[in-house]
This record gives sequence, structure tokens and C-alpha cells, in this order.
Amino acid sequence: MNKGFTLLEIVVVISIVAIFSILIITNYHGGGRELSLLRSTHKLAQDLRVAQEMAMSSRKFHELVPEGGYGVYFEKDQNSYILFADCNNNGEYDNSYICPDCSVEPCVESSFTEKVEEIFLEEGINVSEISVFFGGPSLSSISVSFLPPDPTVIIRHNEIDELSAYINLSYNGRERVVSINNIGSIDID
Repeated sequence: MNKGFTLLEIVVVISIVAIFSILIITNYHGGGRELSLLRSTHKLAQDLRVAQEMAMSSRKFHELVPEGGYGVYFEKDQNSYILFADCNNNGEYDNSYICPDCSVEPCVESSFTEKVEEIFLEEGINVSEISVFFGGPSLSSISVSFLPPDPTVIIRHNEIDELSAYINLSYNGRERVVSINNIGSIDID
């Protein structure tokens, strides 16, 4: 009596093992990408809440409390966003700001950027779409500001106040959306 495996049985077993290995490895990398995108969307929502908390606590920036509170600025097709102090109370991020410091005689002006921090997304993830209503036309940039003490939320694009903002993050064709409205509700879709 023969007590071994035939060549056909060995080939079938190896083929099944190879197919399962390919499926597992493919799903493992796909799951890693999805996890990176999920982490980035939660980090974005958390950073919006950080700006909200900074405004509510009237945190100082360059030795003054920003009149316009704190906010987050987004640009389309970027892999980062900017946490900023709205020193001139215009509801938008300004790359430069001239601050009159009249506590010193004679009155001295100092210049600085409103940028508190630039926050980079994980590798391969970027801001793919910005819109003011779900599925609406894409914008090039938007600022979301929080004014103390409540805080009041200002969503501004080109000096126009909006009711909501939708920030799409994408990674290899997959997308996640962070939405915020003018009452301060921040959601991840």
C-alpha cells in the first residue's frame, strides 16, 4: 500500500496556500491605508477642537490674546493644515500681521505670522476637497475660526461667512470627510 502524497495533491495544497497568502497580504496593506486615513481624520477633528479650546481659554499668542480667537486654515491639494491665531479679527488666516504694541512709548509695531503650528497629515494623505455644503463645488481654501468666550464659529471663504464646511481627506482613492457647522458641531463621515 502506498502511503504518500501524489504530485497533484501537493500542487493543489501549495496553490491554496499561495492564494490565501496573496489575499491576506493584499488586505493587510489595504487595511493599513484605511487605518492611516481614519487616524488622520480623527486627528483633524481633534485639532479643530484644540483650536476651539484655545479660543475658549483665551490663550496668549505673542504676548497678546488674539481678538479673533483661534482657527484652522485649509488649502485644497495640500498634505497639511495650519492652526492659527486670528490676531486681526478678520476670521481668516493671514500669513503676516502687523501688531501695534502701544504698551511701549513710543508706540511700536511688530510684525509676525498668525501661524501657531503647521500640522502635517500622514504620508500619502491630502486635503482633496473643500466645500461649504455636502457634494458642493470645491473651494481652494477655507478658514474655520473660534471666537471666545462661547465660542462663536466663523467659517470663512474669500471674506464670505458660510454655514458649514466639509473637508475631504483622501488616500489612494479612499476618502473620509470631516464636517463642521457654524454652531461648532464637528463630525466624521
